[in-house]
Amino acid sequence: MAQTIKIKRSTSTATPSSLSAGELAYSSNSDKLFIGHPDGSTGTITIGGTYYTDLIDSATKAANKNIPSTAQSVAANSLSTTAGKTYQVQKDGSDNLVVNVAWTDTTYTVGDGGLTQNNFTNALKSKLDGIEASADVTDTTNVVAALTAGTNIAIAGDGTISSTDTNDDVSAGNLNTRLAQLTNTTIGDSSGTITIDGNLTVSGTTTTVNSNTVNVGDNIIVLNSDETGTPSQDGGIEVERGTSTNVSLFWDESADYWALNDAATTSKILTAGNFASSFTGTLDGGTF
Repeated sequence: MAQTIKIKRSTSTATPSSLSAGELAYSSNSDKLFIGHPDGSTGTITIGGTYYTDLIDSATKAANKNIPSTAQSVAANSLSTTAGKTYQVQKDGSDNLVVNVAWTDTTYTVGDGGLTQNNFTNALKSKLDGIEASADVTDTTNVVAALTAGTNIAIAGDGTISSTDTNDDVSAGNLNTRLAQLTNTTIGDSSGTITIDGNLTVSGTTTTVNSNTVNVGDNIIVLNSDETGTPSQDGGIEVERGTSTNVSLFWDESADYWALNDAATTSKILTAGNFASSFTGTLDGGTF
């Protein structure tokens, strides 16, 4: 049987006349949320509602009006000649915050002495012209002649580069032998991708994944998969929280139910199977 919890409510009365200690009530007439005073006799306490959230939204919009609006192409201040310059924060036509800084455009002419620093002179241009005339790469003969073959590298007359290495120790058997000898070895680097076509078996006792994003295609993850006899260990997921106490969601094997640890207490998770034994029907606060 489904369970429903309803708090006391009203569409016509702005404020409930009385509430029991800790009893909740909401009025759509006044858009306010109320709770009964802890002593049960002093009256109701207003604790929220859309009436107050609307006031906060209005105050936020009013505060934003203190930032002047201006087109982004208009400078906020004239250019200052002092060491410290202050420019005003403004809003552009799309309500983005911008800081407009005035500047002066300067045009440089590239020519003999045209630039005030690292001048590109006619003499430097003549040197570049000479380099261009000597850089003859118009045919394969000149390219091959300019190349120097390294160890176990051959360069053919048509410019083809090939390897002359005769070491063919790359058979499956030899690779299996060499891979089995690897210890404390890094494969690849942080900029590349390693792809394994087939199954991967890790026989060590610890597997560490340092990536921040892990995508798993399997829709069911099996924990404690090496358990073959009578179960004796809890199983679940724990979240690392740095300097704060970790939290976890786990199956309590000794108590036979799912539990939640919120860093302060461990609580049983109510399910359709165990909830009905303690709660049935509808929990309703009534109306006012």
